[in-house]
Amino acid sequence: MIYWKRVWIFVTSSFVMLGGSAGWAKDPTLVSTPPPMAKTSVSAVYLNEPTEVTLSVGGRVVEPLTFLIRKQPSSGRLGDLKRTGKTSAVVVYTPDPGASVGEDSFTFAAKSPDSPVSAPARVWIRLVERPPVLEHVGEIDFGAVYLGDSVGRDLVLRNSGGGRATGVIKTPAPWFVEGSPDYAVPSGAEARVRLVFRPEEEATFRETIIIGKSAGEGLTVRGAGVAPIRWSEGGLIFGPSERANGRANFSLTNETDEARSARFDWPDFLQAPSEVALPARETVSVEVRMSDSVTSPAGRSVSLRSGNFTGSIPLVIHPRPARLMTAPESVLDLGTISGEVELHGKFTLKNIGESDAPLEITLPEGIQIVPDPRRIILEPGGSREFEIKVFPPKSGSLRSVIHVGSPGTEPNRLEVHATARDKPRNALPVEDMLNVPPLPANGPGSHPTARLPRVEFADLVFSKSTEIGLEWAIPSKDYVGFKIQRRVVSPGPNGEVAIDWIEWDGEKISLAGDLATARLTRLPSDKFWMIRIIGFDASGALGEPSPTFRVATARGQHLTISPLAGILIGLLIVAVLLRLAVRHRNARLAQENDRLARLEDE
Repeated sequence: MIYWKRVWIFVTSSFVMLGGSAGWAKDPTLVSTPPPMAKTSVSAVYLNEPTEVTLSVGGRVVEPLTFLIRKQPSSGRLGDLKRTGKTSAVVVYTPDPGASVGEDSFTFAAKSPDSPVSAPARVWIRLVERPPVLEHVGEIDFGAVYLGDSVGRDLVLRNSGGGRATGVIKTPAPWFVEGSPDYAVPSGAEARVRLVFRPEEEATFRETIIIGKSAGEGLTVRGAGVAPIRWSEGGLIFGPSERANGRANFSLTNETDEARSARFDWPDFLQAPSEVALPARETVSVEVRMSDSVTSPAGRSVSLRSGNFTGSIPLVIHPRPARLMTAPESVLDLGTISGEVELHGKFTLKNIGESDAPLEITLPEGIQIVPDPRRIILEPGGSREFEIKVFPPKSGSLRSVIHVGSPGTEPNRLEVHATARDKPRNALPVEDMLNVPPLPANGPGSHPTARLPRVEFADLVFSKSTEIGLEWAIPSKDYVGFKIQRRVVSPGPNGEVAIDWIEWDGEKISLAGDLATARLTRLPSDKFWMIRIIGFDASGALGEPSPTFRVATARGQHLTISPLAGILIGLLIVAVLLRLAVRHRNARLAQENDRLARLEDE
């Protein structure tokens, strides 16, 4: 009973307390409505530029909401507040004209109609400088510029951003910056940089100039280098004919629209004008003389200067042809004939020219020379001694003539004398000469009149027993084909020697790029021929024949079997035959056994 009384008292007291509390909550003088909460924020503002700054609140919001500026900024000023949403507003912050990079701040609060003003929140302002924005054109074309000259173009740099745009201009050759490559452009300003294009070689150029630190800020530049003066293709060339005449010509062309002059620095062995006038857009021919004593220098050139242009004209001097000298010079005396004893004598050949000399010799019947000159090539300055052997005539003195030469040269004439015992040594000789007449102007060995260069060198690619392969450089783009001729020497009716050149039958010549190849097929082994190569153009005009080349096939290979190999092969054959005989005998015995077995069964 006591327990339930206590429970009733507790419940009753609780209801009384709850009722009192409800009455207290309904009294506005006792408890107020909580205000909205202003939020702290950070905004970046460029110097000298008004910027909207956003203000925001959170918590309980009852309209109409009011935003209040509680403290003004120290380095700028604020405009009017403008609501942008239920919980946000904006205000324009304008930095002071003298403000610098740094921080500023102001505070604001918010209030609902049924609440007090909120606690202030601080808005931080970071005053920063607007980044620079560098602007310029994307490409500059400098056009064609003569070598030695230069052309300048202005590059305008504009800073449309803030601060100062600074950097370095990096130019690849043949461009460079006139003055300092550094630049500094203030905000809103322009700067001009002078770019200069100075080509030193004849070519077309396209490069990228780096402006600043980023490759993306590059500037594309174009230009072409053009030679103001051109000369003959190949330069100044002293070929075989020019070496013989001691003079050569080459041409100079002024490619510009203004008259110019060209100055030369000639080597000591050349004589020519030191200065030549060149009218605008015209070609002038220059004659150059050469000293007779000069050898064939390699890698020479002639320096040329015209205004700011300097050039180097190639100087090509072909070696002089081979030239043979005999010792003794004209007569080889073998002494006195003594019965039928073989006569002996010696003479020397020396090449005093500047080219290799494959030897050619014409011998009368009965005369032998050791070693065979036709298998010898004398290099420039080289010499070789030869021995001559001859059986004397049955009666009288010996009078014979040997002609020794090299392709393309006048043969040397060497008389071989031997005096009969029964005749005085001062008797007048009766000469039986074998002469090689000079080739006629229009004969088979004469040079064509077409001014096409000749093949100077040919390489022997391979030599087989029945086939020869040759290769040579095509000396002119005008050539559309080549023909090969072989030399034929035949005796004339009066004892002279006739030289003819006939076309080679069966050659296979192909052209590929700058090279020509030839295959001479179906040839006898261990033979040699004297050949030359002649090119022809589309009209059929022939070029100058090449020097005479000597080619030969390899010696044929024959199958030879050593005695030991023959014995082994014979033993092998005998063994095979014995094995076959044994197999045949065993087969016969097997047949006989089968026959006897059948008879026993019967």
